[in-house]
Amino acid sequence: MEPMSDSGFWTLVLETGPVIKAVFAVLLAMSLASWSLIFLKWYELRKVRAQAREDRRAFSRPGGLREAMAGINQRPEAAPSRRVAEQGGQELQRMAELDLDPGLKGRVVLDCVRHALQDEVQAQGDRLHGSLSLLATVGNVAPLLGLFGTVWGIMNSFSHITGGADLVSGVAPGLAEALSTTAFGLIVAIPAVLAHNAYIKQLGNIEAELAALSGAFMNRVKERFSEYLTCAPAPEE
Repeated sequence: MEPMSDSGFWTLVLETGPVIKAVFAVLLAMSLASWSLIFLKWYELRKVRAQAREDRRAFSRPGGLREAMAGINQRPEAAPSRRVAEQGGQELQRMAELDLDPGLKGRVVLDCVRHALQDEVQAQGDRLHGSLSLLATVGNVAPLLGLFGTVWGIMNSFSHITGGADLVSGVAPGLAEALSTTAFGLIVAIPAVLAHNAYIKQLGNIEAELAALSGAFMNRVKERFSEYLTCAPAPEE
């Protein structure tokens, strides 16, 4: 049997019934959407990880918190590393203005800033994960949709067999049309699944970088409030 050429494949698609055509159309739309997201997400995550690594190193260098914040403020407003640092800075400013006992102020500031940083790291991770649901959906739905097209095509092929007709010659064209939907469904699903798994791993690395940035931010805060942290012992319970 000769392999099917590209023109033969598209001729086969054009000769299918309306249900199979609809299945092919939906699968094609899913493929275009998933590949667009794959390329966009690759660029976004690559940039975000590089920014987070660089900003984490900036906060890890010796120096004041003000100098580190001045550098990170050069990032775009939507950059996760900037959002994390800004959230910590806003919470630090808010807590620093409170009129508290010096022996208590340092510990209160550290706890509040730490929780603010952790919440923002979680929020940025959730935001970056959000669009990956499309790849997961394509990976799960595309094979099932292709299988539906195959089952429909097989049913349609057998329903058109008349008495006395040769079974193989009567069913073979319909089977070729039907099985092509399963193949196309797998072609759509496999890249989406591979990309989804790869990006989940990359997001874990990004979240680790943001968590490390938060730790470096907290070190700078401890340096700033060291006089409050050491001026009085913690109250006994």
